[in-house]
Amino acid sequence: MTYHRTAPRAGAVIPLVAILVVFLLGMVAFGVDLGYIAVTQKEMQNAADASAMAGCSQLVDRNALKGLGNQSVRILYARESAQYFSSQNTGGGVALRLDSNVANDPGGDIVVGRIDDPTSFTSQLDTTPTKKFNSVRTRVRRDASKNGSLRLFFGSLLGHSNQDLAATATATLEDNVNGFQMRPGKSLPCSLIPFTIDVHLWTNAPTDPWYDATQPPGIVQGTGSDDWTYNPTNRSYAAGSDGIHEINLYPTKGNSPGNFGTLNLGQANNGTSILERQILNGPNADDLSAFPNNTIALGSDGTLTLPGNPGISAGFKDDLAAIRGQPRTFPLYISVSGQGANTQYTIVAFAGLTILDVDLTGNNKHVTVQPEFVMDPTAVGHGNQNTSFFVTKPLKLTR
Repeated sequence: MTYHRTAPRAGAVIPLVAILVVFLLGMVAFGVDLGYIAVTQKEMQNAADASAMAGCSQLVDRNALKGLGNQSVRILYARESAQYFSSQNTGGGVALRLDSNVANDPGGDIVVGRIDDPTSFTSQLDTTPTKKFNSVRTRVRRDASKNGSLRLFFGSLLGHSNQDLAATATATLEDNVNGFQMRPGKSLPCSLIPFTIDVHLWTNAPTDPWYDATQPPGIVQGTGSDDWTYNPTNRSYAAGSDGIHEINLYPTKGNSPGNFGTLNLGQANNGTSILERQILNGPNADDLSAFPNNTIALGSDGTLTLPGNPGISAGFKDDLAAIRGQPRTFPLYISVSGQGANTQYTIVAFAGLTILDVDLTGNNKHVTVQPEFVMDPTAVGHGNQNTSFFVTKPLKLTR
């Protein structure tokens, strides 16, 4: 049998290579554009996060400490801050600008409203003007109407030269604090202090649920002295007036200790060393383990009963002086029964304060406190507008 050698088929693979090169180049182009979209989307999300956090931070109204809060002004500041921080970020090389959305349209770039329960995604952002706003939602866009669509490198080869992108974020400063919680083994700074103040000295207006016509208006209504000024930026204090009124834990200077009570925050033996530790650092996880679910909180009836002692001892002077200018949370009581170690306080709310002056050894014994905002990582929400004043959970992204 004779075999004939077939002649080589020169160049037969070249058309196949040409086809494959076109396919491979298409895949590379697709991969480059896809990666570009992903990077730009991440940049836009960062911008949305930063602008939402910056905007929400502006909802803290220090004029509220003077009884002069103006939510409309704070909303304006929130919009300006959100716009500024977004514009300081780029997405795909373009500064990311937001529309101000002054009308507060729910579909706008900056929406300010209230989320009652940030832990539940069924709790929506409520823009009802009568609500106390605690959240800012931002939407960063790259489309034909804002910042321009993202132009792709090779998309035109595939018939898709531009891509619309958007990123949203919501930041919340959760208020309506109802209590404080610390799980076993955790070590978090808790702002609670083991002293309690009569709620009527704090606020006593006809709209308050505990209003007492026989009592004068409270500090929130602008009563009390104004002998101190406080700078929250560096926590400094000095003699002078800042428009925020003060009260004394010894309302009439010269009184002996006992006007206001110390509290047992989770310790059956509320000795001096325990109180000193709680003054300086707040209650710890072991202290709060004495309460159900490791939480010291108002009950379903809006009250919490805590045992106490007669009052403030001169031995606490150095400890109280050591925390001057530091924001602390004071429980507010509506009634007290018993005496000495059998004292029982009915707590109805929590208030943010800072200590500005201490003298427990001279002839004019006093501890002077002034309203101040407190952000506490151990705070628990789900209360109502009467459960806490100027006490919030830390600012965070919630959506």
